[in-house]
This record gives sequence, C-alpha cells and structure tokens, in this order.
Amino acid sequence: GINAEYGKQWYQRRVREAVVSTQSTGILAGGTTLMSGFSERLTTECAAKTTSSMKVKVVTGGNTSDRIFSAWVGASILASLGNFQELWISKQEYEEEGKLVVDRKCP
Repeated sequence: GINAEYGKQWYQRRVREAVVSTQSTGILAGGTTLMSGFSERLTTECAAKTTSSMKVKVVTGGNTSDRIFSAWVGASILASLGNFQELWISKQEYEEEGKLVVDRKCP
C-alpha cells in the first residue's frame, strides 16, 4: 500500500492543483465525498491556500447513489479506452522504480 507520508503529500499536491486549476470552484464526485465533513474540510483547506479575496466554493454533484457508484462507472469507461494499457504499472516496474513510477506514468 501507499505509506501515510506519501498519501499525505499526494493529497496536499492535489489540493493545490485543484485550487489552481479550478480558480475557485471545486466539484466533488465519488463515494469518498460521502464521508462526513469531507466537503467542509476541502473548502477550508482550499481557502487557506488562496488569497482572502478569492471565494472558494465546493459543490457535491449528483445524488447519493450516483456518487457511490461513480468511481466504478468512471473506471469502466477508463478501462475501455484503447490507450489505457499504457498507464498500467507492472509489479516489476513498481519494484524497480518504487512510487516514482506513478508520477512518471501518470503525471
């Protein structure tokens, strides 16, 4: 599995990217968004990384059942794409490069 420090760094990097790429609005989807307090925490953390003049708004999309299964639906669509196999990481690649292979193959 992914160690805790790497997971924390990944999360922090994605929060920064979300703030920069969306400018001020985030749209949450997937079962993880159903965790108690998730959108409030994300709003707070994004707001802390922006200027005080920028208003941060986080919106959860879809109804609960859509959000529960959206990861499975998205994964099935992704897996059906012809070039998806290029992103696969083999056990051998991971053993040789470690977690850096993820950043190389999935920038």
